[in-house]
Amino acid sequence: MRQIEKLFTENEPDSDIILEKVIQMGTDFIGGEWKNVEKSQVNVNRIIEGQSNYIFHVTSSTSSTPFLLRVHRQKDSHVFTDTVIFSVFSERGIGPKLYGFFEGGRIEEYLPSKTLDSESVLKPEFV
Repeated sequence: MRQIEKLFTENEPDSDIILEKVIQMGTDFIGGEWKNVEKSQVNVNRIIEGQSNYIFHVTSSTSSTPFLLRVHRQKDSHVFTDTVIFSVFSERGIGPKLYGFFEGGRIEEYLPSKTLDSESVLKPEFV
């Protein structure tokens, strides 16, 4: 298990250690408003839908740039391929922005969305 995976599995999203880590990541990869964010201004929510990753939505009451934190649980070869493909999509504007990547995960633009269930997928407007 990677250090980052261990950190996020052994601690609650609202723990000081997690809040400090996401502020550091926001500062390192996004900069701007994240440089002055305090722990009390940050909210970290785990998004349950991730099947092969731990996914967290990170927001701050003082920053207009929320982000998605993706912590990989796959083998390094899969992570590398996934990150390269994601990076190409991001560069070409056909996917979320890639703010940065690190061993075991990445920071990306948060795009509000809804996961479709099996009934919704069959609706004509989604076909």
